[in-house]
Amino acid sequence: MTRFPPKRIVVAVDLSPASLSALNAATALARRWGSSLEVVRVEEPQLIAAAPGPTSMPALWSAPDAEFERRAERRIGMAVAGFPPERVIVRTVYGWPVRAMLEREAAETDFIVIGTHGRAGLERALLGSLAEAVVRGSRVPVLAVHESKAPIKVARILAPWNGLPYATRALRYARSLARSLGAKLHVLRVVTSGLSIEESDPGFGRRLENILGSGRDTAWSLRVRVGNAREHIVREANSGRFGLVVLSAHRRPFSTDVVIGSTVERLLRHSRTPVLAYPSGRPSPLR
Repeated sequence: MTRFPPKRIVVAVDLSPASLSALNAATALARRWGSSLEVVRVEEPQLIAAAPGPTSMPALWSAPDAEFERRAERRIGMAVAGFPPERVIVRTVYGWPVRAMLEREAAETDFIVIGTHGRAGLERALLGSLAEAVVRGSRVPVLAVHESKAPIKVARILAPWNGLPYATRALRYARSLARSLGAKLHVLRVVTSGLSIEESDPGFGRRLENILGSGRDTAWSLRVRVGNAREHIVREANSGRFGLVVLSAHRRPFSTDVVIGSTVERLLRHSRTPVLAYPSGRPSPLR
């Protein structure tokens, strides 16, 4: 079971605008939850020369830029200013970013925050998506944040739910998030026909109340839409009404996802709202 509130939050920073927004979000959440914060500067060494062939010499890598290092330290220092020093660690990791992030996760991390550029189409095919790769391999919740000049504000949370066990685990986590942030939880259920929700899924309302509670004191509501689930989820996420979308990082068989991708990956590419992906089970292997 995933621990909440998280005791340790890890955030990846490479000084890109999206990663700086992720740093600000991670710091704000760590303050609110009393979590420790680990800022991981993930750096990929730049190859500048290598001799080809079976007798090739070791690759030559560019030396770190001193001015860049000073700027990185200054920017990270500004973000964590005032944070209790005994609860913050800043470290630099060299190597493939996905592997570095998941190695840090293995050290009893509860929560990962990462910036996302929302790449799609040809750009995504050429450059890939670090956020998607981390979500695909993570055993803990991953919060993906787009570049934003405004601090993260979460007054309303959108939680798609199809009633299945993996989605129910994500919904329970969304409930905990909403309570801790003082936010209202909006459950989204998409059906494929014009039947009422109880006609298409008998007992739906009772199961939802068992998970979230009932009565005037419960801060949640239900939205029902008819049509394609992915299209409605992305549309609601980009409606401007929500500060966060929480859903399961559930994946279908690999051959299917290669063609159209999972719902959470679609959101990472197209949502302007921060997305929290909750792990549904055994992660996919790194590729």
